[in-house]
Amino acid sequence: MVQQRGPRRVYQEGIGTALNSIGDVYRQDRRKPEWFEQALAAYQEARGIQERLLQDYPTSIATQSNLANTLINTGQVYRWHKDHADALKLFDETIVVLEKLVGTNPEGTFDLSALGMAYAEKGRMLVALKRSDEAVAPYEKAVASHKRLVRLAPSIQRYQRELEGFRQELERAQNKK
Repeated sequence: MVQQRGPRRVYQEGIGTALNSIGDVYRQDRRKPEWFEQALAAYQEARGIQERLLQDYPTSIATQSNLANTLINTGQVYRWHKDHADALKLFDETIVVLEKLVGTNPEGTFDLSALGMAYAEKGRMLVALKRSDEAVAPYEKAVASHKRLVRLAPSIQRYQRELEGFRQELERAQNKK
Protein backbone atom coordinates (compact mmCIF):
# COMPACT_ATOMS: atom_id res chain seq x y z
CA MET A 1 0.00 0.00 0.00
CA VAL A 2 1.36 3.40 -0.98
CA GLN A 3 1.05 6.01 1.74
CA GLN A 4 -0.28 9.36 0.67
CA ARG A 5 1.83 12.45 1.16
CA GLY A 6 -0.64 14.97 2.48
CA PRO A 7 0.15 18.65 3.07
CA ARG A 8 1.00 18.16 6.77
CA ARG A 9 3.45 15.37 5.99
CA VAL A 10 5.12 17.31 3.18
CA TYR A 11 5.37 20.36 5.46
CA GLN A 12 6.89 18.34 8.31
CA GLU A 13 9.35 16.62 5.95
CA GLY A 14 10.38 20.05 4.66
CA ILE A 15 10.96 21.37 8.17
CA GLY A 16 13.06 18.33 9.04
CA THR A 17 15.14 18.76 5.90
CA ALA A 18 15.56 22.50 6.53
CA LEU A 19 16.68 21.90 10.11
CA ASN A 20 19.20 19.34 8.89
CA SER A 21 20.53 21.95 6.44
CA ILE A 22 20.72 24.53 9.23
CA GLY A 23 22.75 22.05 11.27
CA ASP A 24 25.05 21.67 8.26
CA VAL A 25 25.61 25.43 8.16
CA TYR A 26 26.54 25.56 11.84
CA ARG A 27 28.72 22.48 11.47
CA GLN A 28 30.72 24.11 8.70
CA ASP A 29 31.77 27.03 10.88
CA ARG A 30 33.67 25.25 13.63
CA ARG A 31 35.73 28.36 14.38
CA LYS A 32 32.83 29.81 16.35
CA PRO A 33 32.67 28.55 19.94
CA GLU A 34 28.90 27.96 19.79
CA TRP A 35 28.98 25.85 16.61
CA PHE A 36 28.60 22.54 18.47
CA GLU A 37 25.50 23.51 20.46
CA GLN A 38 23.85 25.17 17.47
CA ALA A 39 24.48 22.29 15.08
CA LEU A 40 23.45 19.72 17.65
CA ALA A 41 20.20 21.57 18.45
CA ALA A 42 19.23 21.79 14.78
CA TYR A 43 20.00 18.11 14.14
CA GLN A 44 18.17 16.99 17.28
CA GLU A 45 15.07 18.95 16.27
CA ALA A 46 15.24 17.49 12.76
CA ARG A 47 15.58 13.99 14.23
CA GLY A 48 12.54 14.52 16.45
CA ILE A 49 10.40 15.51 13.48
CA GLN A 50 11.65 12.61 11.38
CA GLU A 51 11.04 10.08 14.14
CA ARG A 52 7.49 11.41 14.67
CA LEU A 53 6.86 11.12 10.94
CA LEU A 54 8.08 7.52 10.99
CA GLN A 55 5.58 6.73 13.75
CA ASP A 56 2.80 7.84 11.40
CA TYR A 57 4.42 6.60 8.16
CA PRO A 58 6.71 3.72 9.15
CA THR A 59 7.38 2.59 5.58
CA SER A 60 8.34 6.00 4.22
CA ILE A 61 11.65 5.47 2.45
CA ALA A 62 12.23 9.21 2.07
CA THR A 63 11.77 9.85 5.80
CA GLN A 64 14.00 6.91 6.73
CA SER A 65 16.67 8.20 4.37
CA ASN A 66 16.35 11.72 5.81
CA LEU A 67 16.63 10.31 9.33
CA ALA A 68 19.79 8.40 8.38
CA ASN A 69 21.27 11.61 6.97
CA THR A 70 20.47 13.48 10.18
CA LEU A 71 21.94 10.69 12.32
CA ILE A 72 25.22 10.57 10.41
CA ASN A 73 25.49 14.38 10.50
CA THR A 74 24.90 14.38 14.25
CA GLY A 75 27.50 11.66 14.67
CA GLN A 76 30.01 13.75 12.73
CA VAL A 77 29.32 16.70 15.04
CA TYR A 78 30.07 14.51 18.04
CA ARG A 79 33.20 13.17 16.32
CA TRP A 80 34.53 16.66 15.65
CA HIS A 81 33.72 17.57 19.24
CA LYS A 82 35.82 14.56 20.34
CA ASP A 83 32.82 12.81 21.90
CA HIS A 84 33.71 9.46 20.35
CA ALA A 85 31.32 7.29 22.38
CA ASP A 86 28.23 9.30 21.36
CA ALA A 87 29.45 9.47 17.77
CA LEU A 88 29.90 5.70 17.67
CA LYS A 89 26.37 5.17 19.01
CA LEU A 90 24.92 7.43 16.31
CA PHE A 91 26.88 5.72 13.54
CA ASP A 92 25.53 2.38 14.75
CA GLU A 93 21.98 3.80 14.65
CA THR A 94 22.63 5.12 11.15
CA ILE A 95 23.83 1.73 9.99
CA VAL A 96 20.66 0.03 11.23
CA VAL A 97 18.46 2.45 9.28
CA LEU A 98 20.59 2.30 6.14
CA GLU A 99 20.98 -1.49 6.11
CA LYS A 100 17.18 -1.70 6.04
CA LEU A 101 16.93 0.87 3.24
CA VAL A 102 19.65 -0.73 1.13
CA GLY A 103 17.98 -4.12 1.66
CA THR A 104 14.73 -2.64 0.35
CA ASN A 105 16.41 -0.86 -2.58
CA PRO A 106 19.81 -2.42 -3.35
CA GLU A 107 20.25 -0.23 -6.45
CA GLY A 108 19.73 3.05 -4.52
CA THR A 109 23.08 4.78 -4.74
CA PHE A 110 22.29 7.58 -2.26
CA ASP A 111 21.59 5.23 0.65
CA LEU A 112 24.36 2.82 -0.36
CA SER A 113 26.83 5.70 -0.38
CA ALA A 114 25.62 6.84 3.03
CA LEU A 115 25.92 3.27 4.33
CA GLY A 116 29.55 3.08 3.23
CA MET A 117 30.21 6.42 4.88
CA ALA A 118 28.50 5.32 8.12
CA TYR A 119 30.66 2.19 8.26
CA ALA A 120 33.80 4.26 7.63
CA GLU A 121 32.78 6.71 10.36
CA LYS A 122 32.28 3.79 12.75
CA GLY A 123 35.76 2.54 11.85
CA ARG A 124 37.22 6.00 12.52
CA MET A 125 35.59 6.13 15.94
CA LEU A 126 36.87 2.68 16.85
CA VAL A 127 40.39 3.71 15.82
CA ALA A 128 40.06 6.91 17.88
CA LEU A 129 38.99 4.78 20.85
CA LYS A 130 42.15 2.64 20.38
CA ARG A 131 40.08 -0.33 19.17
CA SER A 132 41.69 -0.74 15.75
CA ASP A 133 41.11 -4.49 15.73
CA GLU A 134 37.34 -3.83 15.90
CA ALA A 135 37.61 -1.16 13.19
CA VAL A 136 38.62 -3.64 10.50
CA ALA A 137 35.12 -5.11 10.01
CA PRO A 138 33.35 -1.74 9.54
CA TYR A 139 36.06 -0.61 7.13
CA GLU A 140 35.66 -3.83 5.16
CA LYS A 141 31.93 -3.15 4.91
CA ALA A 142 32.61 0.44 3.80
CA VAL A 143 34.90 -0.88 1.07
CA ALA A 144 32.31 -3.48 0.00
CA SER A 145 29.54 -0.85 -0.18
CA HIS A 146 31.66 1.43 -2.30
CA LYS A 147 32.83 -1.35 -4.61
CA ARG A 148 29.16 -1.95 -5.31
CA LEU A 149 28.60 1.78 -5.80
CA VAL A 150 31.44 2.02 -8.32
CA ARG A 151 29.85 -0.85 -10.29
CA LEU A 152 26.39 0.78 -10.12
CA ALA A 153 27.56 4.31 -10.97
CA PRO A 154 31.02 4.18 -12.57
CA SER A 155 30.79 7.74 -13.86
CA ILE A 156 30.62 9.24 -10.35
CA GLN A 157 34.27 9.80 -9.47
CA ARG A 158 33.53 10.66 -5.85
CA TYR A 159 32.61 7.03 -5.17
CA GLN A 160 35.96 5.85 -6.51
CA ARG A 161 37.84 8.44 -4.41
CA GLU A 162 35.91 7.44 -1.28
CA LEU A 163 36.57 3.76 -2.02
CA GLU A 164 40.31 4.40 -2.23
CA GLY A 165 40.21 6.39 1.01
CA PHE A 166 38.32 3.59 2.78
CA ARG A 167 40.86 1.05 1.53
CA GLN A 168 43.70 3.16 2.94
CA GLU A 169 41.92 3.52 6.29
CA LEU A 170 41.30 -0.23 6.35
CA GLU A 171 44.97 -0.91 5.72
CA ARG A 172 46.02 1.45 8.52
CA ALA A 173 43.58 -0.23 10.93
CA GLN A 174 44.91 -3.66 9.94
CA ASN A 175 48.47 -2.49 10.56
CA LYS A 176 47.59 -1.24 14.07
CA LYS A 177 46.19 -4.60 15.17
